[in-house]
Amino acid sequence: MIRITSIGFEGPNRVGKGTQISLLAERLYQLGIPYIVVRGDGSRPNKGKHPGDPWSPWWAGMNFLLRRKGGNPNHWRRASIKLVQELIKARDNKLPRLVWESKSDVGVLLVDRSIISRTVFEMEFSSRNDKNLELYPSHNIDICKIAPDVIFNIMAPKDVLLARISKEDPKSEFRRDLIERKHVWFQLAPAYLPTSVQTRIVEINGDRTPQAIQEVIWRYVKRLVRC
Repeated sequence: MIRITSIGFEGPNRVGKGTQISLLAERLYQLGIPYIVVRGDGSRPNKGKHPGDPWSPWWAGMNFLLRRKGGNPNHWRRASIKLVQELIKARDNKLPRLVWESKSDVGVLLVDRSIISRTVFEMEFSSRNDKNLELYPSHNIDICKIAPDVIFNIMAPKDVLLARISKEDPKSEFRRDLIERKHVWFQLAPAYLPTSVQTRIVEINGDRTPQAIQEVIWRYVKRLVRC
């Protein structure tokens, strides 16, 4: 019987989500465990380099709209629905097929940004912080069914994250603004999720070396994949 485990990575900009996904992906590869990386919320690079990032004209057009100055909340919401659809397809179809072809019995879906990021977005753009916050307005989506099985919410002090921004980075001001605005939201957002989703969240101290953080994450993951 094939087992599929989904693992989400959350946290503010520069906290190291991408690094941790890469380190875990390498570990899974070395163990022969099939995996797919998908984006759970936000935008998608759409470079078409792996199964979780198939190129499409829809994303080519949507990314253009999302990059426009100011950003339209409705465009981001449309993108979030598309990402949910792609996540479900990867989790329920693509990954099980990949597991079957590899003759394995377990597969892992690595989700770059997930339900916490979606909550942060709606808290900020809707100017609401109550328990009735709609994460997918006008869409009947069961949050408990799309949330990853375990969600690592990686946090570090704001000054630590700001110090990680390179002056040579062309997006330095953009990243700085994201950290200044959203850092506190990532601390508050989990409380506005259903209790059944809150129990899946693991708070991770991101003020350590990537290797030290990965070891903490691996202690949880190896139980899920039974290594």
